[in-house]
Amino acid sequence: MLQPGLLSMLPHLTLHVQPLPEAARTLDGIVSDWDSQFVRVKQSFLFDLMLAADYMQLPSLVQLTCAKVAVTIKHKSDEELRACFHIENDFTSEEEQEIREQNKWAVDDAVVE
Repeated sequence: MLQPGLLSMLPHLTLHVQPLPEAARTLDGIVSDWDSQFVRVKQSFLFDLMLAADYMQLPSLVQLTCAKVAVTIKHKSDEELRACFHIENDFTSEEEQEIREQNKWAVDDAVVE
């Protein structure tokens, strides 16, 4: 018997996904409405789907699921990302400030709080 994740992949495999633009902010207008709806699932299921697609070497589905994750996390603050992925902040405020100073070249000023 197929796992639910594998069964859910079958409809996607009947369609062809075009390569996604690199700087997308949402999937709307980039992929078909069907594909956009297909990846509107719980985060844990999306990651399971991504891993299964990678294991089965389905590049169009890997690209679609990775794009969904990318547009979901884009422009989120550190705190929002920690909440999204259930990551505990174990840095002291001094350590966090030091890390921000060392890496300020890599951070978009519009996102830094």
